[in-house]
Amino acid sequence: MQRLRSRAGTAALVSLLVAVLGACVPAWPRADWSGENAQYLHKSEVLRFVAEANCYTDWPFNPVAGDYFYEVTALRPVPGQQWLYEIQYRNTTTFTNETVYVTQWWTSAKTHAGYPPSYDAHRKCVVLVDIPRAAARPRPYFVEDAHNKESTYREAQALERSLVWLWCAVFILLLIPSWFGFPCWFGCEARAGPWFVAASAAVLIIVAILIAGHVLIEQPWQEFQSALAYERWFDALPRAAGSLLPISREAFAYLLAGPPAPASTKIRDFPVLVISSVLWGAWLGSVVRAARDGVYWWLVPLPLEQAHERALAEGRAPTVEELDAALYRALAGKKEWQIRVLRCKAERFARRLRQFIRVSAPPRAR
Repeated sequence: MQRLRSRAGTAALVSLLVAVLGACVPAWPRADWSGENAQYLHKSEVLRFVAEANCYTDWPFNPVAGDYFYEVTALRPVPGQQWLYEIQYRNTTTFTNETVYVTQWWTSAKTHAGYPPSYDAHRKCVVLVDIPRAAARPRPYFVEDAHNKESTYREAQALERSLVWLWCAVFILLLIPSWFGFPCWFGCEARAGPWFVAASAAVLIIVAILIAGHVLIEQPWQEFQSALAYERWFDALPRAAGSLLPISREAFAYLLAGPPAPASTKIRDFPVLVISSVLWGAWLGSVVRAARDGVYWWLVPLPLEQAHERALAEGRAPTVEELDAALYRALAGKKEWQIRVLRCKAERFARRLRQFIRVSAPPRAR
């Protein structure tokens, strides 16, 4: 029973903590608009809103008591009165002028807490909220031009696709001859292992390019779609006489949170190009010699094999002089890697020749 009471007490404490945290002043905006993002915001002008508040709710708790936020069209401090302001805002039907106490003033940098006198019970208390304004347009925060952004995205997407198809073509063109070139380095018995390692690495490089494209191109584009939806939502808010009509608390929370900042919507196609080039260069350095050897394998016939084919076509065995001449042609003027390819090719021919002799030989009499 005591354990059940302990658990019930813990649950009540957690519920109370959640309720208290939910009643705190909201942390906003959701994006970081400092650093490189600050250049997109107006240095002095903001979009200012007001909402009715409880006069005796102190910071860090949320004092908002009204159901709506109103756009402020004029604000002037009352001389000699701290936290007392003459304010004009747009109501549902007309502009309203009042003298109010400001209990809290929310800005994106910090919350300023006011302390209205307790004896003036007839004076309304409010919360002021300053939302950063775009530097070039009367909108909250900043959203890039959709046309320019889409053009940048299409170019980056085309670059990514071009890289993928280009590298696929290069990988195929190099992997085919390297199937014949790897045995010259690792031995004919080890042909499959190194080749499949190279092919698997090629597939992983393509996957890495696609992942880099998703992180550096597609995800910022999706973030921009969220920012664009925010801008369209704000533009669709009801207005009258050039001012916003009252905004509900739920809608204002979305307005306050703001869109993703430009830094998170920045499309970076150059890093994709760098990543793909570095990976491709590393892969090329490990495969190009095998591909070169494979091409040489294809294009250059083995003189020893040619000598045997001519002799067999005449129904005889090659002479010693023909074999010496074939050996000379295989070695004379050749580089080390060319001799290595021809030697590997000769080993393969020798195995085929031994197998042919075993098949062609008549069975021994018992």
